[in-house]
Amino acid sequence: MSSSDNTILVHSAEPKRQTRRAWWLASGALVAVLGVAVGVLLFFDVPPVDDSALSPSAELPSSIPNPLAEFLATVPAALQDDFLKLPEESRKLVPGHEATIRTFLDEQASTLDSLDKLLSTDSVVWRWPGVRDPATLDSAWKNTRVFPFLAKFLDLRSSLRQQDGSAVGALDDCLRIYQLAAGLARTDGEVEFQIISNRMLSSANGVLERVIVAHEYGPEHLKNVQNKLTECTIRPTDLIQGIKLEHQRFKQVVEIPRVRNADWAWCLSTRPLERALAPYLYKPNMTLATRQAFVLPIVRNLELGWLPARRAAQDAEAEMTRINRNPFRKSFNPNAGGYVLVKGSIGSTIGCIGSGAYAAALHQVTILQLALRRHQLETGTLPAKLSQLVPKYLPEVPLDPLDGHPLRWSAKNQAIYSVGQNNLDDGGKLNPPGKIYSTDLGQFYWWGQEARKHRIAP
Repeated sequence: MSSSDNTILVHSAEPKRQTRRAWWLASGALVAVLGVAVGVLLFFDVPPVDDSALSPSAELPSSIPNPLAEFLATVPAALQDDFLKLPEESRKLVPGHEATIRTFLDEQASTLDSLDKLLSTDSVVWRWPGVRDPATLDSAWKNTRVFPFLAKFLDLRSSLRQQDGSAVGALDDCLRIYQLAAGLARTDGEVEFQIISNRMLSSANGVLERVIVAHEYGPEHLKNVQNKLTECTIRPTDLIQGIKLEHQRFKQVVEIPRVRNADWAWCLSTRPLERALAPYLYKPNMTLATRQAFVLPIVRNLELGWLPARRAAQDAEAEMTRINRNPFRKSFNPNAGGYVLVKGSIGSTIGCIGSGAYAAALHQVTILQLALRRHQLETGTLPAKLSQLVPKYLPEVPLDPLDGHPLRWSAKNQAIYSVGQNNLDDGGKLNPPGKIYSTDLGQFYWWGQEARKHRIAP
């Protein structure tokens, strides 16, 4: 082969070598970029966040007596079991079972006396024992389960007193349920504790209706009851401390260096990929920043009222829904595991805002019941508008926590109501008692024909 032929071969091979070299260089660069991306995905975290705005207020010093802790120390461990052993007919006070309930309440006399003593103290100094210590939180949870049963005891005792003709005693026991629920709602505790208090407050409305329509209470007596219920009103700011305490407990969980797969099972979906990747795509600081971004607007808006807080909670829920519906944003989030923890923990906060607003609306509706009844007893008629109750029977018409406008009164339907879940005024369309959902949220006027028709007998 001549030298010219060799030269041709060398020159023809040179572009191929350059192409291979460029390909290797590009591949190496791509691998390096992917390596950096994976490193950032797995190991990069943001700086620690300043969450001082979510720090709970300091606990009262131990030198100040804690009536709530003293009461809980006297509650028998078997109280709930003893109640649940009663026949269902007795628990519902079906006629013919009064003797069983009297015997049971006699056995619980010391507990009820201790409860009366608790309710004679100022709830400002009540503290849930052990709620700030993760090691004793389970014990605090067990304590909360006692109170719905105690509210039921008061309900049963009120029913017996009503049957015995003691109108004052029956009403006093009913008011104790309100006082207990409101006191617990204002006590430092987890968000779930306050949801329980909200349910107790709402259930007390049915007890009050049963008692108050069965006796002829005069305008002055009704005014005193109205004033006591006004004192038991749940304020949106009552929820702030509980939300902050829950955030601090979440912070303690997040600061665990590495969470095992089993520890994620409670809040993960059944998708294998999510379950496998979540513990590794987990950044503590980023997780706290994400949760703070959801929770802090809710806390700040609670200072402004139920409506702004409810809107903030709805915005947080909508944002989580958008993330869940976007597979890329959800699964390839560098903090996908942290997001799963945030999602699993924030539901109770959002639920607490909703249950608190609903309980507050129904509580104001109950106060309006009494104001309307006083007007009817003194004038012989019901007003066409709630504004006619001001200022003699009400300082002002209460605002609807769900839309910020004054609560409604339909003289035609004899219904006092809030707009309900759909945020629309549907003219007071209410379901009968026993049916949870209705177009509007409220009550029929207790002394009216519609309420009498649907009233559930004790």
